[in-house]
Amino acid sequence: MEYKREVLVPYLTELYGIEVTWHTLRDKYEKYRIRIQEDERILSKKSEIEAIQLTAPVTPAAPPFPKKHLMLLIFSGIAAFSSLLVDAPIKLSSFFLMLVCSYLFYKKGKEEQEGVRHILMLENEKKLRQYKTDCNNLEKWKTAIAEKEECYPVDAGRKEELLAELNRCAEIRDKAYSINIIPQQYRNLGAIAYLYEYFSSSKATDLDNIIQTMILSDVNRKISNIENRLNQIISNQHQIYQELSAIHQTAVSIHQQAVQISGQLTSLELAAKEQHKDMKELTDEVNMMRVNSDISTYLQLGTYLKMAQY
Repeated sequence: MEYKREVLVPYLTELYGIEVTWHTLRDKYEKYRIRIQEDERILSKKSEIEAIQLTAPVTPAAPPFPKKHLMLLIFSGIAAFSSLLVDAPIKLSSFFLMLVCSYLFYKKGKEEQEGVRHILMLENEKKLRQYKTDCNNLEKWKTAIAEKEECYPVDAGRKEELLAELNRCAEIRDKAYSINIIPQQYRNLGAIAYLYEYFSSSKATDLDNIIQTMILSDVNRKISNIENRLNQIISNQHQIYQELSAIHQTAVSIHQQAVQISGQLTSLELAAKEQHKDMKELTDEVNMMRVNSDISTYLQLGTYLKMAQY
């Protein structure tokens, strides 16, 4: 079905604008919903973190000399001096032998004592490293909790603002589609962007014919590419703000036109009845003009522009 370009193109323009705005608000809302969940997860740990008391490990005392080697050392020492009291040809030999044994027992005992001390020091170093790690983690948690306590009210407020604006935008969007100009399967950002770009850059007026072409031809890839490109723009705060600003300026212009023709809508319908024109075509055009007025009224207010910078 063919429509007047002065009705069809503004309708697709405003439909594109409301789609971009809705996707932007939904994207922002989802980010804040996830952020709020993370805020609440961290804040729920506050009492647990505050209850943690870390104690630094104490340097271990030097281990005692091994008892068995101490006893052997004492025994060999007594034996060495006792050998001097014996009147025998080998007393000097016995004395030096016992001294050597005493030295060996002492050396073995010191080696074992040093080995135990080394093990204790290694364990203490491990505990010290763990203590420092725990202290750093605890400090990170405390910093994160302090930051979340400061930003949570702001995040929660913005989330509610975004949800309210998203609902307003969704209501306008649903109303724009409810006049059933666009088939259900093409009520998405990519398809609307494709139709908007096609009709705004050509002299075509037959919407049904183009939609049939879309169904029969391989345009799904083009639509997917357009949607991916727009999603990249939406995810870039600077780019989407520029895009929404352009949509806002266009909406202001269309809104001014809509105000001028709003009083003519009823008279157009009456004239068509008198002239027996195709009421389906005219009704569609009247509905498009009314929807244009609703969308442009919303978009020209520009409340979504501030939220695009959240």
